[in-house]
Amino acid sequence: MKTIVLFCALAMTPLLSVAQEQAATQPASEDGVLQADFNKAPTYITSNNLVLFSEQRLLKYTGKVHVIHQQMDMTCDRMEATYNDKNEIQQIVAFDNVFIKNGPNVQARSEKAVYTQADETVTLTENPELVREGSVLSADLIRIFLNEERSVAEGEVRVKLIQKTEDEKNGAPKKKKALSAQG
Repeated sequence: MKTIVLFCALAMTPLLSVAQEQAATQPASEDGVLQADFNKAPTYITSNNLVLFSEQRLLKYTGKVHVIHQQMDMTCDRMEATYNDKNEIQQIVAFDNVFIKNGPNVQARSEKAVYTQADETVTLTENPELVREGSVLSADLIRIFLNEERSVAEGEVRVKLIQKTEDEKNGAPKKKKALSAQG
């Protein structure tokens, strides 16, 4: 397996996914769905293959693509990224078996995820699902606005909402219900 390790400060900053870049004047929120600050930590990418098309300003990763940035972890089968003449990422598209995990409580999965630098969004399509603390959102399309505490679901939207008890919110474990057999 060829391993490509990239330490990204400016050129490859916001990789997906999957990640929320906070404005310098705002403190980082622990509640962000896909949160990370790509300017302050390295991003590691591994894959079986990487092809660089310099003239098209295109990177193509294939085979067991794995992206790690702080607590954000993404895997997919293929990933393509385009960049401008300043070597700044413009768009990243992850394909096939896309799985994003951000910390212990947030997961997203789809067959296609598109990060767009211009509007700082991640758009999940092709069977997208977003899971946060046990609650599940699925739709035809889920768009996550990285600079805002906002997501939009479109198409056939389905929600399974799990509400925690006050004890669970304060860190107490779930109480197991005892089953009794009557005879």
